[in-house]
Amino acid sequence: MVIVVGLGVLIFLVGILAAYIGGNLLLARFRKPKPPTEESIRRFRERLLNPRWDELQEHFGLPIPGPLKNLYEQTTLLTMQDLVFYEKRGKEWHALRSTPRTVTAAEGATVSAEFLEFSEIIGLLAL
Repeated sequence: MVIVVGLGVLIFLVGILAAYIGGNLLLARFRKPKPPTEESIRRFRERLLNPRWDELQEHFGLPIPGPLKNLYEQTTLLTMQDLVFYEKRGKEWHALRSTPRTVTAAEGATVSAEFLEFSEIIGLLAL
């Protein structure tokens, strides 16, 4: 009898916990995102316009290509929302989505095949 009551209480508590977690997940999924604050926009822009090339070279163990550094010196391009290159055959590359070049932003980054193909075409990497 005591075991049955204990199991009932345990199942009840697990049910409440599952409803709480599930409700929070649903709220997070359907809640409108908060607009960025002026301070977060300022910090993002500061990081974007001041890449930490030395830290990135150390992180990746490779030198940063000169054309990439030159691209980041063109602040007008950096502050655009999206920079897309189009090939004559209709292929497009979303080359710049205004991402700061810091080690924090590069954590877990990998080089995609599409980036390598694009880099070869515009001469970013000497493959």
